[in-house]
Amino acid sequence: MEFSTLILLVTNPDILVMHQTRRMLTEIVENLFPLEMIETVLNRYTQTAAVSPATIQKNLGKPVYAAIPEDPQSHAAALTSGKPLVLAAPSATSSRAIHEMVRKMQQTQLLTKLSALKKPSRAQLAASKAPAAGAAGAAAGGAREKEVDAPRIPGGVVAVSDPWSALKLRVHKELVEKIDFKKEGNSGAATKALREKCRAAVVEILNSEDTNTVAPTRDDLQQLVKEILDEALGFGPLEDLLADDAVTEIMVNSASQIYIEKGGKPGLAKTVFSSNQQLMNVIERIVMPLGRRIDEKSPYVDARLPDGSRVHAIIPPLAIRGPTLTIR
Repeated sequence: MEFSTLILLVTNPDILVMHQTRRMLTEIVENLFPLEMIETVLNRYTQTAAVSPATIQKNLGKPVYAAIPEDPQSHAAALTSGKPLVLAAPSATSSRAIHEMVRKMQQTQLLTKLSALKKPSRAQLAASKAPAAGAAGAAAGGAREKEVDAPRIPGGVVAVSDPWSALKLRVHKELVEKIDFKKEGNSGAATKALREKCRAAVVEILNSEDTNTVAPTRDDLQQLVKEILDEALGFGPLEDLLADDAVTEIMVNSASQIYIEKGGKPGLAKTVFSSNQQLMNVIERIVMPLGRRIDEKSPYVDARLPDGSRVHAIIPPLAIRGPTLTIR
């Protein structure tokens, strides 16, 4: 980012997204980037949105530079045609808003003015990211600590460094090799039988593993089995969050980052997905009973669950960094 002239933070009229944008804004400023070179763009704007531009401005401490209105039909047409929105639907309200934002930059000579600002050097950025003395000891959490965002590795897999997650990945891989889930039935009885079959297989696999260090107690072992079964058959790390009545919103920004709103307060969940594929499997399990499809040709779904909760999912190629999911 040290080569950037302008940083555009794109946010949505959503309480969790707003808080994440504020956190990102704080991190950028803490990395010595001038506040003047950061502008906020409000995407998917509607006049009836729960979070207004004034609320976003108050929380971020900066005015909204531009607002791109919600325009799903034009966006879908652009995706279908394989063209950028401004070319596929130049007269659409969202396209006009983008043109207006660019025109505003040109008329105010924004980029020319910002080019004179002093930005942090590569050495300053490296220094700001270096851990403080003694941080290594504080960061050395237990084997099951997963609140810190896990790094990503090629192939869409979350790089897990803790033994708990590594063991889950190994067992899950063996489970998939042992059982052909596609051949199992979809009825209630078949689902129950499949879960018991999987439970027996997981226990058998764990018996061949050294679990004394990772899961030393019976409760730990039961929790390990539950998490593996949830990932294989249910909604994975979302199972407990969905069952918690105090959780009013779940936002999966990536396989390694899940935010929740609990008791009116947003925060980072303690669980993560093991890979992008696992996240994709969960998204498909959520939308399939609703009679909806999500794939490369239809890379987003906006629907309602039977309990009234709203589900919004985006997958590649529309989601550049991997699948995302919001349940509120």
